[in-house]
This record gives sequence, structure tokens and C-alpha cells, in this order.
Amino acid sequence: SLRGKVVLLDIWHSRCYNCIKQFPELQGIYESYRQDPAVKVFALNIPMPDDSSKHPARFTDPYQFGKLYFADSVEYHRFAKEALPLTLVLDKNGVCRYAGQLNTEWNVYVGNIRRVINQLKDE
Repeated sequence: SLRGKVVLLDIWHSRCYNCIKQFPELQGIYESYRQDPAVKVFALNIPMPDDSSKHPARFTDPYQFGKLYFADSVEYHRFAKEALPLTLVLDKNGVCRYAGQLNTEWNVYVGNIRRVINQLKDE
């Protein structure tokens, strides 16, 4: 259902302070593209062994961006080895075109999330 859309995935877990600290910034990006049907913004949670079903959600409940949770432990192990927070931007074909930090500062040219999203929207 996301084919044809630019998708931002912010990958995080409940023990990552830097992940949780950047949720207001992720909310700002969501608000920038909320009315744009060509862009979707999600936070994707990697579960920790002691997370209950509600534990991770308490960090994202105050925000409006999309929330996704790994349901399959085999799949999340592919991302569990990466340094978090990790932001991925997928193009309209589902190909990862950016992997890195959630950079939104006006003076960041390479890797600025808004620039990457806008470029991919125009392709």
C-alpha cells in the first residue's frame, strides 16, 4: 500500500535515549508532509526483551506520526545490529535511498531529510 509514496522510517527502541529525544523533530517532519499523500512518516520500534506491549507505545503516544512495531523477531534482527536511531527514506519503488540520521538543519545539504524527501517526490 506504500508503493508510489516516499516513506520515512525512523527506527528506534525503548532504551535509546537519543531515539526518543528526536521524536519532536520527527513530529515536525510529519506535520510538514501531513497533507501530502505522496509522503508517509513512521516510527518503527525494535522491541527489547523486557518490553511489554504498552511499554514502547508510551514514548510515541503523544505524537501523530505513524507508529509501526516489529511483530516478527527474525525480521527485527536485521536492524538490531545497526546504530540507532536510524532513519531510512524509501523511494516510490520501496528502494532505500537514504540511511543515516534525522538531519533537518537548514545548513545540512547532504543528508537533509526534507531535501531528500522532496527530491524523491519529484523523481
